[in-house]
Amino acid sequence: MFLCVTFSFSWGFAGLLYGVTGNDVFFIVGAPFAWGPLVGGVVTVWLLDENVRSWIGQIRNWRVGGVWYGIGIGVLLLRTDFNGITAFLLGTEVTLEASGWMLYTALFNFFVTLILAGALEEFGWRGFAQARLQQRYNAALVTVFIGGIWAVWHAPLILLGLGSFTTPFNYALILIGTSVFYGWLYNETDGGLFVVMVAHAAGNMPAFIRVTGGTPHLLESLPITPTVLFSLTFAGVLIWYAGSETLTRDGILPDVPGHSG
Repeated sequence: MFLCVTFSFSWGFAGLLYGVTGNDVFFIVGAPFAWGPLVGGVVTVWLLDENVRSWIGQIRNWRVGGVWYGIGIGVLLLRTDFNGITAFLLGTEVTLEASGWMLYTALFNFFVTLILAGALEEFGWRGFAQARLQQRYNAALVTVFIGGIWAVWHAPLILLGLGSFTTPFNYALILIGTSVFYGWLYNETDGGLFVVMVAHAAGNMPAFIRVTGGTPHLLESLPITPTVLFSLTFAGVLIWYAGSETLTRDGILPDVPGHSG
């Protein structure tokens, strides 16, 4: 039910809006596409006759410690700029874009994502799907599964050319690795949904390091991008560090938000 409502809402909205506005202004008025997982969670919790207010209220679990916000933001900024960092280490010319206008654009993207767009997805992906599936299945496998579903959910945006995406294969791998990271962050903070939302918003900020020289031959020969390599390697380290069963060092899963019993 959750997946049916999520996909129907987002894909239906994408098709309708693209048909009316086309590509040019989609991302000016297209934020509701990201509301699909939130709507899917609300509808399913309501149909289960559980506590919708309590489920939404999980966002109040934000006092998890500043270090977790630092980790969430830092890892996602590093992921975004990892292509540029790798190119620089290989001797390619890069430019650090940290002007006032660039910082303004980055902060604008951050707050729009956090309040109106992509960060709201986390109510569904982590706050509903992961929280419930990991009660029955291996948490690491659950996050990988959700990452795959998350990638498929983006299909209309990729196929219609709405937004800046790498190749579908690389993008899917990035989301799978990111899903493991978000899942670990969610579990280690005992269901700290808001810190995951902040990390998601940081991940939508533009890169600050731009490659201005030619692409190094080593990178051209790789079947995956440095960003994919970083995402998957970091995910693997987290699974090894925290353990695949619960993705937590203490082995305790967070409670299911809104669950009646």
